[in-house]
Amino acid sequence: EQLEKLTASHHEELERVRSEADASTSGAIAQTNEQLATSHAKEIQNLKAELQAESSTELEHIEADAALRLESEVERITNDLNKSHAVEIQLSIAKQSEELTASHGEELARLRSEMELSTSEAIAQATEKLATSHTTEIKKLQSELR
Repeated sequence: EQLEKLTASHHEELERVRSEADASTSGAIAQTNEQLATSHAKEIQNLKAELQAESSTELEHIEADAALRLESEVERITNDLNKSHAVEIQLSIAKQSEELTASHGEELARLRSEMELSTSEAIAQATEKLATSHTTEIKKLQSELR
């Protein structure tokens, strides 16, 4: 009977120890789970921050590179346009110069012709006046001599 009581007591003690162990293990597991979840959340947050910082830096590098390429392309296009415009301006100036030279030549020829005509007319008029004047003078002298 004592053996049965002792066995029953041991069983009760074993059950109590098992129950405490289960409770203690469940609590430890829950606590470890909570610690791991918190640690995991912090790690994820740190990794996100690190990844964001790296991506921001990479984005800055990409934007700077793109800005440099854009600036270089704009400069190249500007130079090409300037060269093209310079050629167009030179051609335009040459054409205008030829047109002005031709126009001036025509104008000079017209003016020479007008001057020659005007000079011829003036000479003819002066000659006619002189001839009339001489004729009048000769008649006057002839009448005086008579």
